[in-house]
Amino acid sequence: MKKLLAFLGAIAFLGIGVVAQAAPAAGADPGEDPHKVPHVTVDQARSAVARITPAYASQLAYRGTKDRPGIRAYSFTSRDVEALVDVSDGHVSLVQLPVPAPHGDAKLSADEAQSAAVNYLASVGSPANGLSVAVKLTASAGIPTYVVEFSRTADGVTLPDARMVQLDAVDGRVLAFADVRRPYSNPGTPRLGKSDAQTAAVKFAGGGAATRAGLGLTWDKAGVQSLVWTVEVHTRPGESGRVIEVDAQTGAARDQVNQ
Repeated sequence: MKKLLAFLGAIAFLGIGVVAQAAPAAGADPGEDPHKVPHVTVDQARSAVARITPAYASQLAYRGTKDRPGIRAYSFTSRDVEALVDVSDGHVSLVQLPVPAPHGDAKLSADEAQSAAVNYLASVGSPANGLSVAVKLTASAGIPTYVVEFSRTADGVTLPDARMVQLDAVDGRVLAFADVRRPYSNPGTPRLGKSDAQTAAVKFAGGGAATRAGLGLTWDKAGVQSLVWTVEVHTRPGESGRVIEVDAQTGAARDQVNQ
C-alpha cells in the first residue's frame, strides 16, 4: 500500500471520469484548486468503486478525504480493502485488494503480466494507450508480484498521465491498481537544468549529496501549475533522503509539499 500511495502522490493523471459530474459543493473556497472542489457525491464515488470491485463494495466504509498536490480523493476502507475516488471527476484512482497467502513461485512472464495489466485497465475504463511501460518483478507479503507502471513523458518532463497495476505473479489476479489524473497545461521549457537544480537543492538542504532528480509538474493550493525539479538530497549516509522541489523557472527551492 505504501508504494501505491507514494505513486499517487508523485504523479497526477489526466483522463475521463467514470461517473457523471454534479454541481460543485456549495460554499467552496474560491481560492482553492478547482480540481479539488467536489463535483461528485460520496454515494456516486461508492458506486464507481462497486463497478470495479462488486464483491467488496458492501464492506467499504467512507473515511473522509485524502489530499496530495493537485489531487483530492474520497477514501473508502474495510479490513482488507482500500479505494480512493477523485472528488472532481469521480474516477477510481486506487484500489488495493487483499493479498493472498503464499501459494507458489512466479509462473507469469513479464510479457504476460504486461498484457494482463493492459487488458485489466481497458476493462475498468482506464486504457493505457500510448503510454510507456515498465514491468518489475517484486514481492509483497511473501508472494511474488509484478508491478506494471505506465507513464508519459515529453521533452524530459513527466506528465500527469500514468497508471499502475500490481498482479499476483503466480496466477495473474489483480491485487491493486492506481490511476490518478488531473488536467494540465503545456509545461513549457525549464530555464534551470538538472545540474543547477541539484546544486540549488543541496544548498537549500544545508549540504549533502544530490541523488535522484526528475522534472515534473506540481500544483499549489490554488491550483496554479508549476514545472519543478524534484531532487533527493542525502545529508547523512544510510539515512532516507530529503526531497526538495526546485522551481525550474525561478530556481526557488522548498521541501516537497504533500498537500
